[in-house]
Amino acid sequence: MAPSVRSVAVPMLFVLFLVATEMGSSDAALCDKLSAGFKGYCGRDSDCHKQCVQYEHFSNGECKPTGSGFFKNSKCFCKKPC
Repeated sequence: MAPSVRSVAVPMLFVLFLVATEMGSSDAALCDKLSAGFKGYCGRDSDCHKQCVQYEHFSNGECKPTGSGFFKNSKCFCKKPC
């Protein structure tokens, strides 16, 4: 006896839902920390990335603006899984 379309479709949708939610949660699991070794203004993400990965043993690094108004500054933040 062949299974009905409904009995196959419901479990398949459930599996697709689980896969989609697991894929989205991996991006949100990174924590930022101000670089201890990067000094001065952070102008390029590549310089920050090099400092964080090679010297501070993090998985990534990026420049982020800090401060407010006209006097915004950019600092190097290292990233790692939480």
